[in-house]
Parts: sequence; structure tokens; C-alpha cells
Amino acid sequence: GLGIPAEPLFRSSYGWDGKKTDTSWYDESASEYHITSAAQFKGFADLVSYNNCSFEGKKVILDCDIDLDNCPWSPIGLHSGKPFSGTFDGLNHSITNLLINSNQFDYPDMKDNVGLFGYAIKAEIKNVSVQGKMEISSGKYIGGIAAMVKSVENLYSDIEIELNTSLSSSYVGTVVSYATDAKKIYAKGNITFKENYLGLNSGCYVGGIAGSCTNMSDCYSAVDASINIIGSSNEHIGGISGVSGTISNALFAGQITVGNYNCNSDMFMPNIGGICGQLTTGDHLISAPKFMSYGRGFAIAKSVVIPNTSNAAVTDTYYLNTWATNNESYGAAISDGDLKSGSPLAGFDTTVWEFKENEYPSIISLASLIPKPTYTVSYYVDGVLYQVDEYKEGETVVPPADPVKEGYTFNGWDYVPPYIYQTSWIVNGTFSINSYNIIYMVDHDVFKTETQEYNSRINPPTVFPLKQGFLFGWGEYPETVPAHDVTIEGIYTEDTYEYVDLGLPSGLLWATKNVGAARPEDYGYYFSWGETILKESYYWGTYSYCNGTENTLTKYCFSPEFGEVDNKYTLDETDDAAITNWGKPWRLPTEAEAMELYSNCTWTLGNLNGISGCYVTGKNGNSIFLPKAGYK
Repeated sequence: GLGIPAEPLFRSSYGWDGKKTDTSWYDESASEYHITSAAQFKGFADLVSYNNCSFEGKKVILDCDIDLDNCPWSPIGLHSGKPFSGTFDGLNHSITNLLINSNQFDYPDMKDNVGLFGYAIKAEIKNVSVQGKMEISSGKYIGGIAAMVKSVENLYSDIEIELNTSLSSSYVGTVVSYATDAKKIYAKGNITFKENYLGLNSGCYVGGIAGSCTNMSDCYSAVDASINIIGSSNEHIGGISGVSGTISNALFAGQITVGNYNCNSDMFMPNIGGICGQLTTGDHLISAPKFMSYGRGFAIAKSVVIPNTSNAAVTDTYYLNTWATNNESYGAAISDGDLKSGSPLAGFDTTVWEFKENEYPSIISLASLIPKPTYTVSYYVDGVLYQVDEYKEGETVVPPADPVKEGYTFNGWDYVPPYIYQTSWIVNGTFSINSYNIIYMVDHDVFKTETQEYNSRINPPTVFPLKQGFLFGWGEYPETVPAHDVTIEGIYTEDTYEYVDLGLPSGLLWATKNVGAARPEDYGYYFSWGETILKESYYWGTYSYCNGTENTLTKYCFSPEFGEVDNKYTLDETDDAAITNWGKPWRLPTEAEAMELYSNCTWTLGNLNGISGCYVTGKNGNSIFLPKAGYK
């Protein structure tokens, strides 16, 4: 039958239960390690956080995509006593379905550093994309990919951070909370407080990418941040970073929504900027937020770029005039239409930035980081799902091997797209039922050939050559047509004839079975009157002794109403099927002899070996069995 794959969708790592760990790959003397499963990735975390393996001076490489299956994850590197200090290279693989719940950490001494990686202040993390969710009830350094880290490069992040507690003196970013260097970063996701009464209390740094990062370049943030301020304090909030020394070539296209709840004063001074909450120097920045809301009473410590109270040196910077505060001093206002015109912005290097019509400018080095949309190609065969393949935008579609179904020929797929572009596909295929030859052989010669569909019932011919003194039957054959040609042999077996004396007045003896029967209960052959051959159908048009109708008899006729009168009531020997098949002295009975049987015997309904019929018993107690063979 047609098989359906057990796993129609493909990914690299299945079925991690959140507990399984594998450290068999670790050799303390090695300098480079390769991770090939979710269990090995968990083993990597355990080696750092349980066994004090810092991996300093060593490299850990991810050789496949990892699906963490939304099982609670505990950070790699807990604190300064148990850090990760090596290099992690994701080789452009992905880590998906990351779930961090600060209430469910494995390690009892887990404290302030929350992220996929926790304390990694000497580490480098690069070439990986991470997707997941963080539910935070405690922590000081909160970063999606890393809490405290030396440098990050070539990262894609799509992480939702939900804060279930108020924060003080904390650093929050969807990529990193605290880092020295960050370049080639593409960030999506969001930062939200679960309740309105939760929020920032004092001295916090919150950024779309980083809470705090000294040097940043080639960064894009589409992060949505919804922040509550619950006290009169000095907060730093930015679409790219909360605080930074230098930011070069960056674009913010997310949104910042700030509300102040339960505040002592309407005049406190949080530092809010579309790019950064506090910045020393910046160049080639674009702030094009979807939405900016600064809350109430924030005086002038706000801006669509950086707070106007800063003393930053910012050059070649543009901001979307929709959200200008009329006191912007760190860039030039520009309309949405001009920003999407496709014309290069003054001072922007076109080897770094790409300008396309109807799109915001983009940073060329980030193009490879952006995950291409994923689509499916679903293959149906005769309306039944056969296989589902997953592709990224632009990938070449490779159809599956043709399905195989016994007794059928696959007709092919209706249309398989050459590559994937902007949509999923449904591809239909069909089977055609095959036909096979049924070859009937008689005496080593082909008697008849029929063509039948696969699995149809085989009904051998009921017409075949008769041979005097022999019974004919077809040899063994399957009940239905198999997926190949079939040869069926006709077999002649010597016939035997017995008779019974029923004590009839005429002394006539009757056979114990019909002509063509092997046993008394068998029906035997069917003959028209006066014919000695078998036929496919029996009607006036096939009868030998008429001209096609019952009124045109040419033999055995005793009334002109039915044809040419010859008054023959008894068959000629050449027309007697019993003589033809059994030879003399056997013959068919006359009408008078049949009436003698009827009148001088007792007829009793019954069955013999499951066949209904009549027992015909003579006065001497002897009997024959006449099966109810019907007629054709």
C-alpha cells in the first residue's frame, strides 16, 4: 500500500525532554569541540555550571540546528566562579524554542545572570540565531543570548522577554544585557512587563539589543519595548541600547512605549531615545520607529534618537519626523516617504548600506542573518497526504521519490515549483490502476488471453474444449489479479461413470451424475438441446438449429408455427452431449423416459455436501441426487 512518512516535517533535533544530557564528546585535553544534538548542548551547559569547565582558550562549535522543545533552560555560565570563557561558534545554525523561566533553573547557585548564556564576561559568541521566550522573576543581567559577555558578532535574535518583577539597577536586552563589543546584530522580539504596577525603579538600562554595550556597529533592532516607570529615577531606555559608548551604522524600526505608574513626581528624568538612552558618540544612525510614547512628565530627557540632555557627538543621523519632539539636536528629520525613496542618504556608504524603493535602508552585512521565511510543499496522492517538506524562501524544491503502490502506476505530480517564493504549495499526484494479462492454456497452447485490472476477481472461461472421456477444470489460480501476468493451465482428468438401477418398469439405468460433473452434486456442463458444445451465452441468436428466432427452427421441430417440421423427438447421435462426452451406450433421456423417472420414484428435497437438490428414490430403495443447477 501507499506509505506516509512518519515525520513529514524535517528538523535537526527531535524529542529533547529537557533532562537528557550528553558529555561523552568532552575531552579535557582538546581545544575544539563539536555539538551535534540538544542533549550534547545540555551537556555543554552542565560542564560549565556543574563541573567548573570554563573552556577558556577553547572553541565550542555547533554543527546542527538545535530545537530545545520549550523545555526550561538554565544558563551556560552562572557567575564569576562558574563562567563560560571560551568561544562559541554557531556556524550559522539556529537554536529554537528556547524557554528560560528564572523560577525553574537547574543550578542552586544561579543568581543574577539570565540568558541562553549567563556569565560569559571573557567569552565570544558568534554566528548563531536564537528564537525563544524568557519569563523573568529575578535577575540583574538579563539578555536573550547572553547576560554578561565580552563580544558578540553575527547574531540573529527573536526573543520575547516577559518581566514578572520590578527591576532596580538591572540591565536588559533581547540579545545581551552587558557586553563590550557587539557587531552585525539583527534583533526582533519584545520586552514587556506582565503587570502595569511592575516596572523600572532605579538605575536600569534597557535596550532593544543591549542593556549596556561599549561598542556597537552594524545593528538593526525591530524590538518592541513596553516599559513601566514606577519611581523617580534615572533610567536609560533605547531602541538599540540602554547605554553605549559608540554606535555606528544602526537602524531602529521597533517601538518604545513608556508609562509611568505610581510615581512620586511627574517631573522625574528617565533618559529615552529611539537609538540609545545614553550615548557618547554615534554615526550613521537611522531612527524609524513604528511608535514612540514617552509617558507623562518626562520633560526633555527624551528623543527619537538620544535624549536631548546628552552631550553626545552624533553625525550623519536621520530620524523619522513623525515622532520628532521639536527639540531634536542629534540628526535630521526625514519623512517616511523620503526614507523609502531608494535614494542614498547623504554621508552613508553604499557599500555598507543598501537603499531600495519602498523599503527602509538596510545594512548589507545583516542580510545573511535574516532568516528567510519558511514555507511548506505538501504532496497529496489521490487526495491522501503523502509527505510535507519544509523550505526556506528561494530554496530549490526537490520532489520526493515517486510513491509506489502495488498494482498501480504513478502518473506524476501535477506541478512542482522549481523554487519557493512567498507561499506554500500543495502538489497533487495520482495513481492509475494497472491491467495484467490472464493467459489460459489448454494442452500447452494458448486458449484465451484476457486483460483485467489489478485486484479484480478472476473468473476463468466457462467455455473450453471438451474431450470425450475426460473432465476439464482450471488449475490453481489466485482469487484476484496480482500485480503481474498470470498463466492458468487447463487440466483434463479421466472421467468415470457409474449407474444406478432404480427398479423402473422399463429397466432403464440412470447415471449417478451430470455430464461434466465430477460428483453427484456438481452441476456439470450446460448444453442447448441438440448441441454438444459449451457457449458463453445461450439464446436464440446463438442456437445452432434456428435462424435467430424461436420461430425459425431448422431441426427438432414438430409444428410449422416454430419452423421447418421434421418431427424429430429423439436426438441424433451426433447431437447427443452424453454420447459425445461419454460415448455409447450413454445417451440423454427422452421425454417419456424422464416422465417414467418422475412417476415411479419418490422425490425428496435435500442437500448433498451443501448443494441443494432432490433425492430421487426408486421403489427398490436405490436413489440418485439431482442438484438444483438452474439454467442459462
